[in-house]
This record gives sequence, C-alpha cells and structure tokens, in this order.
Amino acid sequence: MSFDHPKFFEKAVHFSPSSVVITDLEGSIQYVNPKFEALTGYTLDDVIGKNPRVLNSGYSAPGDYQEMWEMLLAGRTWRGMFRNKKKSGEMYWESASISPMRDENGVFTHYMAIKEDITSQVESENRLQQAFDVVKTQRNKILHDLDDARATQKMILPNHLPNTNCLQTYAKYVPFEEIGGDFYDVVEIGTDRVAFIIADVTGHGVSAALISCLLSSEFRNALLHDQRPAEILKVINLALLNVVSDGRFVTATVGILHARTGALDYSVAGHPDFLVYRAGSKIVESLTTDGMLLGQFPSEVALFEERSTILNQHDKLFLYSDAFIEVDDARGMQLGMDGLANILSQHGETDLKHFVESVFSACQDFNPEHSLSDDATILAFEFGSRDHPGPCVS
Repeated sequence: MSFDHPKFFEKAVHFSPSSVVITDLEGSIQYVNPKFEALTGYTLDDVIGKNPRVLNSGYSAPGDYQEMWEMLLAGRTWRGMFRNKKKSGEMYWESASISPMRDENGVFTHYMAIKEDITSQVESENRLQQAFDVVKTQRNKILHDLDDARATQKMILPNHLPNTNCLQTYAKYVPFEEIGGDFYDVVEIGTDRVAFIIADVTGHGVSAALISCLLSSEFRNALLHDQRPAEILKVINLALLNVVSDGRFVTATVGILHARTGALDYSVAGHPDFLVYRAGSKIVESLTTDGMLLGQFPSEVALFEERSTILNQHDKLFLYSDAFIEVDDARGMQLGMDGLANILSQHGETDLKHFVESVFSACQDFNPEHSLSDDATILAFEFGSRDHPGPCVS
C-alpha cells in the first residue's frame, strides 16, 4: 500500500487539535483548519485573503511583530504569545509557533502558524501572580509591624541599669525570633534598693511580646503600692488572668535587693531556680520558692511564697530564662541546672560583664549548632565593688 504524503499532510493539518493558519509570503491567510474556526468563530470564508491581524486585540506591541517578521524573513521559526480577539469580541491567549514553508526547490512559499489556546493557563498564572502580590503586600506589612513591635519591646526594656559603688548590674537579651516573650526590668527604689523581675511568656513572636508589654506596666504599677515580691506577683497574676489564652502561661522571679546590705527578698512563680555564685566559697547556690504559674489561677488559689537571703561581698546573682538549661548537646542531652551551675563556677571570678558573656557563650557552645532554641535572657547582679574590697555598708 502506497503512502500519499500530500494527502496525509492535508489530513493531519485538517484534523489537528491545534489551530493552524497558513498565509502567503505577504501575510494573507490562505487556509485555516476547523480547530481555528471553532476557537475564533471565524470561518475560512471570513478570513481568507485577510491578514491575521484581523484577530489582533491591540495588546501586542509593534516591536513584537517586527521581531517576528525579522526572524521569518531570515528563514527561522518564531515562537511567542498573542492576546487575540474572537469574532464574538471575547479575548483569548494563544501560544504560537510560526515557520516558513519551502517548496521542493527550497524556495519560501508560505508561512504556517501552529497555535494553542492557553487562556486558562494565562488566567491561572495571572491569578497566582495577583495572589502573590497580595501575600507580598501582607508580608511587607507584617515585617513593618514586626519592626514597630521590636522597637516597642526595646522601649519597655530598661535603658539604664543601676551601677553604683555597692551594686553592679548587667543584662543580655537575645530573642529567638524577631521579637520574643522574655522580659526583665530593674527599678531603683529610693537610694538603696532595687526591684527586679525576669519573666518568660510561653511561645514566641508578637503575641508573647504583647504580654511582656503588659508585664512591664503591671510590675511598675505594683511597685507603687507594695514592695514585697510575693504581693507583686499576686498583682501581676490578677492582671494576666483574662489576657493569657488557654495553654499559655507566664513564669517569673521578682526580687527586692538592698544594695548596701546585700539583703535579698524574692519570690518565684514557676520560673527556673536562680543561682548565686558565692565568692567566698566559690560554690554556686540554687534558690527558689513555691509559687503558681502566672495567668492560670484566680487570686484565692494562686499562692506565692517569699524568702530571703544575704549576698556577701562580690557574690553574683544570676537570673535567666529556661533556654540555658534546656539547650541540647550532640546526644540530645540537656545542659540542665547542674551543668549551668558548673559553667557559672568556672567564670565566677571575672567581672560581671565578662561573667555573663562567658556563660552565654559556653551555653551556646554546648549545642553542636552553637544556638539556643528559645528566647535567651540573663539578668545578673554583683554585690560590692571591686574597687572597694571592704564591706559595702552605709
């Protein structure tokens, strides 16, 4: 059975699932297949002898056609996209591949365009781009809001820490995310006492930071009425009851330190034990009290114990968030309270700033990735002055 190439080609073009347009060298339409007619609404009789620009929607720039003709006249295939208009006036998108056709002598005789309707694809891409633009706008707004929140959080942290002949103070705060839920404050009371708080709101981010802002105002408000640590925690707990959502809570340690005598009154609400490096014996002591988590229980149930201790010359008081005891090593083992106490004992004889920075670095180095997995806060005090080795009393 012989194979009739011209008839086979004619049938292939006629029944092609793609739209086919054949023009002469001047661009006048000589043939369109049934797919073209079905897609555009134009019949062969409507468009024969006309230029394909009859479909032009006006979307393509003149430069697009100039590039196309330059390639075709050079005997090359042009590929691109058109936004065209159907006979009904409806717009549609199509991808096109236009190639020169040659006769048996290699002479250009016609141009053939094979085109696919890609309207759905283009519309989907446009919707995706619009959605991306919306997300990008929202992301930029979120980043702007985060910048504002970060600036606000910095404002509520104390910009001045007491450093006198009898008491040095140093703090370090590194949020896990852009902003965090840790909080600390130090307030001078009169000439010889300081009140301090360190707190940890569960979770990270903006919501935790908002609660830490509330902690700031409530802590300072409570100090106006009572300077007993347990009573301060009661006031803060009451303020948090209707604010902290289910599953969230706040831990905190509050203390009142007499800067001249070293007397320390303190109360702990579920926060990790704080540590005291005793300069005389070079041991690290762990201190805590019984106390409820903040924001969980009403006043009649929430109880907070208060205790006292004495800081001696050059003792260091070390308060911290739980990131330091929960940091993991390569085996997944946590540093824990004993490990942290051991680090403190190794650096206890340095000045307060180096003491804090060294402990922070050592805890980071405990993790193979040199990182902490939560907001990281340290608040430290040293009682007595290195310049005056005698008793720091009035």
